[in-house]
Amino acid sequence: MKPMMQHDPTDGPVADHDYGRVIGAPFVVYLKNGVTTERNPITGKTVISITDPAGLMAAIVRSRVLHPQKLTGPDLKFIRAALGLKAKTLAERLELTPEFYSRCEVGHKVMSGPTEKVYRGCTFLLSYLKHRRVLDAIREAKEVADKKPAPTVDAEKALSGLATLFCDMKINPVSDVEKGPLRFTLSRGCAHQEPCGDDDAKWNTEVTTSRAAA
Repeated sequence: MKPMMQHDPTDGPVADHDYGRVIGAPFVVYLKNGVTTERNPITGKTVISITDPAGLMAAIVRSRVLHPQKLTGPDLKFIRAALGLKAKTLAERLELTPEFYSRCEVGHKVMSGPTEKVYRGCTFLLSYLKHRRVLDAIREAKEVADKKPAPTVDAEKALSGLATLFCDMKINPVSDVEKGPLRFTLSRGCAHQEPCGDDDAKWNTEVTTSRAAA
């Protein structure tokens, strides 16, 4: 049985529901599918179930760190919680003191541009660590680490592309309040046109915008 994230929608229909508030995100999250509703026969309330909530959280993290708007304290806190990381652990990976990182989360300090780019790249990669294929690749890499094999052309291209993605990112330090909060719309399905089973489905971000809904 697949894991579900359940809650009682008390503030509007499913199609217009801001799931960001449900999952604790400081931005708007709409879901086009991957959601089912069922009425509780005892309470009479409608309960919404979200398929693959772990995959959804990972997709939301990737969507946010790929967006160039500067990460706020609430963004940092949400991303860390979504990845199941402790503040001290993440601070060590960024070579920051736990005290400084904690102050960034509460908004008393701000990460420098280079540090934020490292943070974005790090959390982007960490969002994939629960995927079976990634874990298998990590295990295989550890098994052959002593042999120091030369990276394949595909691996070199992938690493180069990832480095370029975040190193060349132009972070926008200004948040336009008049445009409203960031809004991400996600859908669950295959990356290609071929039919796929639910096990092969993935959460994809189709729309990313900083403009509030009309």
